[in-house]
Formats: sequence, C-alpha cells, structure tokens
Amino acid sequence: MHMQNRPMHINTHFNPSPAYAMAMGEAIQNNNEGLALKQSGNYEAAEKKYLKALDLKLKHVGKNEITTALSHNALGELYIAMNRLDEAEKHLELAVKIRNADGPTFDAATSRENLAIVYEMGGNLVAAKQMRKSTGKYACGNYDCPGQVFNKSDLKHCGKCTAIYYCTPACQRADWKRHKKYCHKLE
Repeated sequence: MHMQNRPMHINTHFNPSPAYAMAMGEAIQNNNEGLALKQSGNYEAAEKKYLKALDLKLKHVGKNEITTALSHNALGELYIAMNRLDEAEKHLELAVKIRNADGPTFDAATSRENLAIVYEMGGNLVAAKQMRKSTGKYACGNYDCPGQVFNKSDLKHCGKCTAIYYCTPACQRADWKRHKKYCHKLE
C-alpha cells in the first residue's frame, strides 16, 4: 500500500447538524443491532439492520467514507454466512476499494480476506490468492485469529492450495473445517 505520501481523508464534523448527528447515531445503533442479530443466527433481521445503517450513511456521509465501508464489510460478512456470494462480493469490493484508499491497514486487510473467502467459496482459488497478495499486508485466514495484520514473511500458506495464509498452525487448524471444502491443488 502506498499511503505514506497520501493524506487520509476524514469526514469530520466538529459541529454536526442535529439531523446528521441523529442519523449517524441511528446508523451506529443499526450496525450494532445487526451484529447482535447475526451472532444469534437471525440473518434476515440482521440484513435489514445493516441495510438501514448503510442507507443512512450513504445519505449523510457519502459512499467513499470509512464508516460506509464498515457497513459494506458487515453486509459482505453476513452474505458469506448466508451463502449469497454475489451480494457478498459486491459489498466487499466496495469495502476493499474504500479501505485500501483511506482505511486503517487492519480494516483493509480484513475486507480483502473476506473478499478472498468469497472467491474461494466460488471455486476461484487463483482470484482468492491474488486478492490476498494484492498488498504487502495480510490478515490471517482464520476469521477468529487474535492477531492484527501481518507481513507475508510472518505467514505460512496452505500446503495444498497455497491460496490462503495463516499466522500459526493453530489458526490453520481452527480454519480447516471451513477451508477444506474449497481446498485443492492449484495448477
């Protein structure tokens, strides 16, 4: 990533209008409720909350803001869980675009890893590997990894497909139940 010479764009409102403050408060609440609903397995209700949050953010802060990327990423993760890969891909592509340009390194790596998982689930391990390698910073392939971002030299790839990277053997074992469905030798 070449962000060192580029100032980060932040949409800061020192004295936001009451309408803006209310809308952002409502968007945050919808995101938080969506996450709780997703974690409880109520995906349809979670989707409604995430879509409401996204709509509020698009209207009040714009399509290229970090907070909007958060909602796109949340929807992408939800659609992965729902196996709605086309919708997941659409939202994660937007999250990657925004986060690669202006986001924190960890957030960008997370969205890239999520998009790589969509490609992996769709049977395109080449695209998954390319997405993961698109910058010098990686997220571990284990969704529940306690780590943050890694350099490639800190990670080991899956010995069979070489398309996914893990920080430790423990993280690889933890993700194997999910990954083994998609893992095959790349030509």
